[in-house]
Amino acid sequence: MKINKVISAKLFLLTIFFTIKTSSSFSQGVVKEFPYDCDFNDYTTEWVNVDGKDDIDWLYAFSKDDHSFGTGSQDKESGYLYIDSSYPNNDEKQAWLELVVDLTHLNAPEILFDYQMYASHKKGEGPGALQLDIHDGNTWVYDLWHNHNSNKKWKSKRIDLSKYSGKVVILSFTGLTTGWQSDICLDNIVIRDRKNLSSNN
Repeated sequence: MKINKVISAKLFLLTIFFTIKTSSSFSQGVVKEFPYDCDFNDYTTEWVNVDGKDDIDWLYAFSKDDHSFGTGSQDKESGYLYIDSSYPNNDEKQAWLELVVDLTHLNAPEILFDYQMYASHKKGEGPGALQLDIHDGNTWVYDLWHNHNSNKKWKSKRIDLSKYSGKVVILSFTGLTTGWQSDICLDNIVIRDRKNLSSNN
């Protein structure tokens, strides 16, 4: 069972949701080959929505027109995933996205990804919160990273997963809406072995 702990951008408090993750509407798969690179430029991905246990789904987007003015990506013209905070998704709704990854043979695994969270209007209408958790094979480890700051530009993040080397894990992004401008975007997710990368340079 996952007890989902999400940092609330509205209240800046730890919000606890008792829920269980199940199957998905994306194609289920286990990542075993690295480097793994997912740019969401088509409808094929091993990342999965969690059916029935969260509130809303991550969606595919292929242009800036998938968002209203003043929220979400305003300039990206290639594929990515996003959550839509339009009614009725505009208040404390969660979207879970997960991937099973076999890190058994990686010495220094890491995950890199791009994200974008933009809210241009009044306080309290966004940008929501984005959080990364991991299941280490025995238990959920919450809040490896989170963000609740608005920025019109896409940002990049790298997270060291070397603590989980040798394990099969579940990586889990949670997007949380807090108002009308809580669209959250994800793209260019890479999982790789930093040690191999260093030895090749």
